Amino acid sequence: MPRKVITLGIADDMLLDQTMIEHHIKALKNTSILFRSGNGKDLLYKLNYFKPDIIILDLYMPFMNGWEVLHELKAIHYNGTIICTSNAFEPNLEGKLIAFGVKGFVPKQSVNLAKAINEVMNGNTYFETIFIESKHSITDQFEVEISGKEISIINKLAEGKDSKTIATELGGLSANSVDTYIKNLLINFKCNTRSQLVSLGHVYGLIYTFEHLKHLPKPKPKPKPKPKPNLTETETETKSDTLPSNLS
Repeated sequence: MPRKVITLGIADDMLLDQTMIEHHIKALKNTSILFRSGNGKDLLYKLNYFKPDIIILDLYMPFMNGWEVLHELKAIHYNGTIICTSNAFEPNLEGKLIAFGVKGFVPKQSVNLAKAINEVMNGNTYFETIFIESKHSITDQFEVEISGKEISIINKLAEGKDSKTIATELGGLSANSVDTYIKNLLINFKCNTRSQLVSLGHVYGLIYTFEHLKHLPKPKPKPKPKPKPNLTETETETKSDTLPSNLS
């Protein structure tokens, strides 16, 4: 008896990562990709029409990230199988995912996604513990402390805000003070640019959510050109009759 075809949905905001996930999936027999989504909102919308056996869910995406999706799926008692993926670290990552009913986790650079899919389809769980156990906290890696205010500043940088705006939103700080905080963060965590600092924040799970992106204005679609009216023969004759005498 032929094995049932395993259907999958992919949710990842990076096209390159989607391609890599598809590469791993295509190495498996009897698999079919039902849809791809670039954010959590689109994923939840597509689940109204598609029922994949497995969802491959990136934990960090714009508009609605993977953690917010997991909250929504738990609220509606979703009973499908979920495998999460990310390059970011969260303390107690495996425990948090299990609490949401997630059956597997592989980091994005892993070559074991196909193995994880096989394991969960056989009723097992698969968490790549080498990744989870190898990263404990940002302070273990760099041997420096990071304050709540510094974490808030990194989050504001992730939202694309400048020092003056960050100072206004956090309150009690000047733009110069924010610049000093950022300068010290760059030195302590061996970063050359603010972008690298934000990337480090993602890797170590310091970035909260992408909620701020929900408020961005949606691009307006271009208006469709109005079709030219099809003139009847009578209307054409009428228009010809009204032409100035020097043009007739």
